[in-house]
Amino acid sequence: MRVSDKLTNCVAFISRYDAPNEFCGTAFIVGIPFDSSSGLLHLVTARHVAESIGDRNYMLTLNDKDGNPRCIANGGSVGWFYHPTDPDVDVAVIPFASQHILEYEIQNIPIELFATNERIERYQIGDRKSVV
Repeated sequence: MRVSDKLTNCVAFISRYDAPNEFCGTAFIVGIPFDSSSGLLHLVTARHVAESIGDRNYMLTLNDKDGNPRCIANGGSVGWFYHPTDPDVDVAVIPFASQHILEYEIQNIPIELFATNERIERYQIGDRKSVV
């Protein structure tokens, strides 16, 4: 089975800048609407991946428009954001921007696809009683 480009183009490999050949994990790109015609991109990974990078610079590896791997180094000026109240949530988020963004073969996952409180309640997500 072949995985759709729409899915693979949402994912990047992430590594520490000082060890670019030692991948720490994967990250995916999420789009958050800013206004009716634009949005903001964010990179999402597991908290343990972000913590393994720490405050060091990191590199992303993804494809360019020709299908060739492309590495992007972050500027290191913004740190990772973690869940504000639950340290056990294994998620980390950081803003994602590049002056060459149109050169990459990327797609973002719209934030509208994420679980909301209403969806969590409606579909009993995380409710062990609903598991058969």
